[in-house]
Amino acid sequence: MLKVIKVRLYPDSQQQYALSQSFGNCRWLWNYCLNLMNQTYKETGNLKIKQQQLSRKQKGSNNRNKSRKKVAKVHNKIANCRSDFHHKLSRRIVNENQVICVENLVELGLNTTTIKMVSIHLPINLANSRDFYAHVH
Repeated sequence: MLKVIKVRLYPDSQQQYALSQSFGNCRWLWNYCLNLMNQTYKETGNLKIKQQQLSRKQKGSNNRNKSRKKVAKVHNKIANCRSDFHHKLSRRIVNENQVICVENLVELGLNTTTIKMVSIHLPINLANSRDFYAHVH
């Protein structure tokens, strides 16, 4: 059996201000990320549907080649969006700061599958960080 205790808190004016500021920041960040996600989705198209359409085509047919080219276009758009984001972010960081220090991780150790939980995502993350570091330098 679960026991529930309900408590109502009455914050003072300073706490109300801090809570409203915190909730406002959270709401702004949520809306910003949601807008960014929707914008990226509109720009890149629906990759999942195009890949499903490609998988249903008969191998060697002209329609499969057309569908393969559509999927390649979407992948190219996604790569361009990532590169554009890295460029804009690095430009903003360089403009706002006088000194930028970047720690160089031992990437050979990270590429091995010794880390079980994130072994699939490491090559992608390393490639993205390499692109970002290239824009910063």
